[in-house]
Amino acid sequence: MCLPARISVLLLAATIHIAASDTLSFPCITNTTNPSYLPSSVIPSHYSLLLSLPDPNDASNTSSALPFTGSISINVTAAASTSCVVLHAGADMSIMGAIVGGVKLGPAAITHDRVSQMLTLSLGSSGLAQGAKSLVYVEFSAVIRDDTNPASYDTGGHGIFLSPNTVPPPDSPDSPIASPDEVASSLWRLKTGQRRQATGQSLLAPWREALKAARADGSLLMIATQFEQSDARGCFPSFDEPAYKAYFEARIEVPLEGRGKRVAVPPLTVLFNTAEAEPALIDYQRGIKVFRFRRTMNPLPTYLIALAVGNFDFIQRTSRGIRYRVYTPPGYAAWAALAMNATVHAVEFFGDRYGFDYSRMNSKLDSISVGGIDMDAMENQGLCTYAPPMLLLNPNASALPPTPISSWGRYGQAHLITLVTSHEILHMWFGDTVTMRDWDQEYLNEGFARAMQYYAADDLIPEWDFYSRTGRSTATTNSWLRFTYEVAQGLDSTGTAPAIVYPLPGGGDQPPFPKQQLKMEEGLMQDPSKAPLFSKIFYEKGAAVNRMVATHVGWDHWDEALGAHLNAHQWQNPTVEDLMRSLAPAFASVGSPPAMESMLPWLRQPGYPVITLSLESTATATLLHASQLPISRYLPSASEPSIWWIPLRVSVAGSKSFVFEFNSSRAVMDISNKFSAPPDSHTGEHKAAASLIVGDPAFWGMFIVRYKQSAQWESRITGVASSLETKPDYARALCKQIFLLVTMSHEPVSLLTKMIESLAQKLGANPVIGGYKGTGDFYTMILEQAEKLIVMLSYVDNAASGDFVTAMRSLVGPLAERLGFESTDTPPPTAVSSSASSVPWPEKEDAGVELRGRTALRPVALLNAVAYGNPATVKAALVRFRARVAGGGVKSSTDQSSERAVYLAGMRYGLQNDTVALQKLVFSTSPANPDFNNMLFGLLAGATSENLGCGIGLDAIHSTILNDKAAIVKAFSIMLQYAPPSCRARVWEPLSTTALKLWAEIGADATKTITEALSLLTTVDGLANATSLLATQNASVMPAGTAHSILTQVKINIDIVATNGGSNNFN
Repeated sequence: MCLPARISVLLLAATIHIAASDTLSFPCITNTTNPSYLPSSVIPSHYSLLLSLPDPNDASNTSSALPFTGSISINVTAAASTSCVVLHAGADMSIMGAIVGGVKLGPAAITHDRVSQMLTLSLGSSGLAQGAKSLVYVEFSAVIRDDTNPASYDTGGHGIFLSPNTVPPPDSPDSPIASPDEVASSLWRLKTGQRRQATGQSLLAPWREALKAARADGSLLMIATQFEQSDARGCFPSFDEPAYKAYFEARIEVPLEGRGKRVAVPPLTVLFNTAEAEPALIDYQRGIKVFRFRRTMNPLPTYLIALAVGNFDFIQRTSRGIRYRVYTPPGYAAWAALAMNATVHAVEFFGDRYGFDYSRMNSKLDSISVGGIDMDAMENQGLCTYAPPMLLLNPNASALPPTPISSWGRYGQAHLITLVTSHEILHMWFGDTVTMRDWDQEYLNEGFARAMQYYAADDLIPEWDFYSRTGRSTATTNSWLRFTYEVAQGLDSTGTAPAIVYPLPGGGDQPPFPKQQLKMEEGLMQDPSKAPLFSKIFYEKGAAVNRMVATHVGWDHWDEALGAHLNAHQWQNPTVEDLMRSLAPAFASVGSPPAMESMLPWLRQPGYPVITLSLESTATATLLHASQLPISRYLPSASEPSIWWIPLRVSVAGSKSFVFEFNSSRAVMDISNKFSAPPDSHTGEHKAAASLIVGDPAFWGMFIVRYKQSAQWESRITGVASSLETKPDYARALCKQIFLLVTMSHEPVSLLTKMIESLAQKLGANPVIGGYKGTGDFYTMILEQAEKLIVMLSYVDNAASGDFVTAMRSLVGPLAERLGFESTDTPPPTAVSSSASSVPWPEKEDAGVELRGRTALRPVALLNAVAYGNPATVKAALVRFRARVAGGGVKSSTDQSSERAVYLAGMRYGLQNDTVALQKLVFSTSPANPDFNNMLFGLLAGATSENLGCGIGLDAIHSTILNDKAAIVKAFSIMLQYAPPSCRARVWEPLSTTALKLWAEIGADATKTITEALSLLTTVDGLANATSLLATQNASVMPAGTAHSILTQVKINIDIVATNGGSNNFN
């Protein structure tokens, strides 16, 4: 019998262990090599599922979880002789009975380990001989996960769960504007927020709270599922690992209509991965309705099985023989038009590009809105689930989307819907047709879905330009450069993020990972999903590597190779190395080294390179020199230095770009024939060459280009600044990369100063702040990136540091003056985002986007203008500060966004009586007062010396928020960020003492707050102190990876000071 390689390897390890110690002819094989995995001794081929589910609306009449019962029949084959069958069953499941091969098992033969969620069915001496086929039948009961179990705080809407069958209300124009960080953190939950993980109550509480409210007010409810990564076992016993792909069919019973309903609704509907095999049958005697579904056309892993039960409306379309439906809560069918268009387009686009039609997978494709999913979506084969804002677009053009994406308006929400639907549909090929063998190579799913979502969306609506091919995407936050490229390079810059893929458990990678690579990943290999940033890396960096390769070999060659890969491995679990072999023809078509030598190292090693370019002109040739170094000097050590294959596109003297490809630490290329202008007639040299070279002009590479000659940098910076109006995305990308180069000490801060100086006037000349035509997001990025850098530069007492402060002041000062402390903007009468009646998406931004952009940027700009000492802003802030002091700290109703800037100005730039007044305000105001934190911020951040403010700040912390240790740690963070170095030195002792007490009180929940403070340390002594403090906590509180990341950040901070000529010898 032919088994998948991964299963064969694990089976071999398990079999060898038991054969030496068990005298039975058919031993019970368990996986002792990787105990968290099944032993692979029994392989499923077909599941027949029966579920008896409740009416979800009955939950409105009960305070307990709804129960359900079921049975599963699994056709299996013994891959090795064994006396037991081991599969998964959820911790909350009760096993009612089991039959294997027609033999009923007694209670003693059924072992359900609720901790490991393993179900062992002991067969006695009969057992299963290798190659034998059998039928495993299990009866079970469980409950629908809901808000009645406090443990749901930790697990959210996983497994089979109860959900509101509603759509979040539109946001009010008067609601507070979500910050860019808040929006970004919400979007990071895409495909990760709904997974079972110890993320804490604050992340997953929205599902619980929304469900609680829906039950209380009698809103419609639904039953939904979310099985990725490992929650199918909570719905039915199964071989719940992605390597076990099998056929599925289902019969689902629900109560007849009319029970538990408070409003008139459509009939109760049941959905599954496949279409119904026949019309639903009614059993009046039992009071049930029975839905029977067709067998899946192809084998699937358990995590892609899905079902939904509820009262729904839907819209329908048939195209190329496929029936499409988008299911919505009753009354919302009109909201599904854009999602339907994007879904049908993506299915046919990818099917055509890969030469692999969706009709080979399923006869239908349903999409459904699940109200209990919070900013998430899931690619279940034939039944995709979405959070409502990611599927449903309000046809009311004057309504804002729900929070947290309300600041984008309908235009931005339409971008998101188009991308997310394209993302999930791509998974029908990468994830469903071919499936990674294990989660440590999830890049094979998500790296492709992320990269290809922009590809399909650009084909549907080219004018949005998600991939920023023109340098100006209208998608802003949802564009490739903003959402994926910037994030990938930022996360992977410090050297502490993991690689994109890990070795398969038990082996199976051919060729195997290098020994030094295995050593580098030590400690993470057993469960890479626990590695910090892993999901973000295989999503965003994985996508960046894919796009780099696709643009290099050409999209047609890329798609052709992927189509061949799909056809060669359909319904199987190919490895990363299998993919490399499939991509070989694409690489060969452009004369590049095989993917095994070029692309694979990008996936297996962390970090990315910085490419240094320089030109050398001689009498006979013009030579382009290139060298590469890792972005971080703190990458895990290996026996050999990290080398990446570089497909660098270069533009010289405005000529057509060409490719400079190399796979070594240094390379040289004669580019004499690349110039559009002839060489000097006397010397033969291209004298202007040094100022006209551009590496990676459109930001296709997962690397950063720097220039050895200052004239090249001058030309590059001047060029992007001059094209800011027409290609703002490229200017932003270069600015972000220069921040990274300075942060990682590849360049001095003086280079960043030149960039800021070049941008300041150009940005200020644009009167628009909000939307894709505005500068608000660009300003925000610069201010956020500079926020921590300025902490390090405060240890640098030279002209370079002063010049940077001056440049930042020239950037943010005019902006703050333009925005003012009080808004003079008149709200638009409506937030209209119009489109032609024949177009299901908005064609322009709504009228309120400018006001929302100004509102979001104002507090950031004012605070930074005061912090950088802009005279006009400081003067205006002091006027407001003194007015507030005179009024006892009460702020005016028209001045809601300037508190921190006002109090900071009073402390840092005010007279002595201003300082005393603020101190009195802080000590006399209750911490429960909404403005107390702003007052305290001003007092702490405004300290100008050890004597003026530092001591006062420390006294205020201990006197006002003594009982809130988390708040105390955050207060110390403010001092570490804003106070002068001599003052920061006094913070360590009380910070470390409070941190230890906070850890003792709440354990791991304190780690994030404490490490955020530690990441601001900038001295050698600070590094030693942080090392000692982190060592006091065990791995459950302070994982080794987290500690390593924080200490590495402190080392990076120290490097910044040293690179720029500063001193970090403060005690």
